[in-house]
Amino acid sequence: MKRNLAPIVLGALCLLTTACSQRPTDAEAADAAAAPVGEKGDEELDKRAYEDLKCGGSMYAGTVVSVTVEGTSKTDGQPWEWGNIRFRVTRTIAGPPQKEMTLPFCWAGPDPLAVASDWANEWVPWPARPRRGERLLLLLADETLAARVYNKRVAPVFFRWAAQPDGPLADGFALAARFLAATDEANRDELFRQLCESPLRNMRRFACSASFTYVGWWKGASQVIPFGRGYDPLVQSHLALLYLKHAAPRLNREERIDVTVEFAWWLQMVDLEELPDELKEAFEAWHLKELSVRDDMRQPKAVLEALQRMQKARGAATTLGLFKKSGRADLLGRVQECARSGDPEVEKLARELLTRLDAPEAKGP
Repeated sequence: MKRNLAPIVLGALCLLTTACSQRPTDAEAADAAAAPVGEKGDEELDKRAYEDLKCGGSMYAGTVVSVTVEGTSKTDGQPWEWGNIRFRVTRTIAGPPQKEMTLPFCWAGPDPLAVASDWANEWVPWPARPRRGERLLLLLADETLAARVYNKRVAPVFFRWAAQPDGPLADGFALAARFLAATDEANRDELFRQLCESPLRNMRRFACSASFTYVGWWKGASQVIPFGRGYDPLVQSHLALLYLKHAAPRLNREERIDVTVEFAWWLQMVDLEELPDELKEAFEAWHLKELSVRDDMRQPKAVLEALQRMQKARGAATTLGLFKKSGRADLLGRVQECARSGDPEVEKLARELLTRLDAPEAKGP
């Protein structure tokens, strides 16, 4: 999935704004000297870590040794602050070895105009001003992208975790980096199995992205991130099948919904003839099972929405053709059951899908 570049561009503009530049106040200096925060680690989830590392990003664990606030502003009542940190690297997870780096930061306070469901600040990697002594795991952008967006300021932070350099999250991402670098199939598959079976959701999320994310769909002269590095439909199909075998028993409901959405999105974007029949059968089995869930209607809802997108992009015949083993009648029968589920939103989606697939069941009273 293509990462939103708005925060990078905004951060660049903030850093280049000198009119409101300022040095840290006494209160800011006191805050910067606060004690190190505890490790939150796996509570902070980045769904795009695989894409960023796959496309040349880097990752480092270490400690913030100083914080410099360069400017502040307020937009529609929402405060913004930006500056630089000096970051002492204890452990290089991925990318060229580093000892110390100066990195820009930009964060936003609460938006008074945002509603509870608003996306608000979720694309801002810093939840607050960094603090001296804070131990962090940082995911940095590919240098080519960083230099282009930041006007030769390299390595903007795409995500940060409060994590110890020798902690389980850093170890997990070190495993992920070894997986990306593996050239031997048996070794790669064993590393991938460990990611799938990890108790850390960031690692299971990484494995999910490696399985279903088509890193290659942003092509052409207008591309911003250099996607398309090393996509192989047979290798990715193999990983997807391993993921469904090893990770599926450990997934919570939110993770299962992610699989539904991303599995369908992948097949929507690629040449289906390149994919093995076993993978298509796994797609069919997964979506039919999720379509039949009734104790959490978000799961069948995700399937209905995914199939609607598939129908719009690929047509009814291709969508129905993905359900060869169970047959058209079984799929439409389960969708019809959703249309009688008692959940108004799911019922509406089911009726719309039946109509889009030109099913006789949609033409009833």
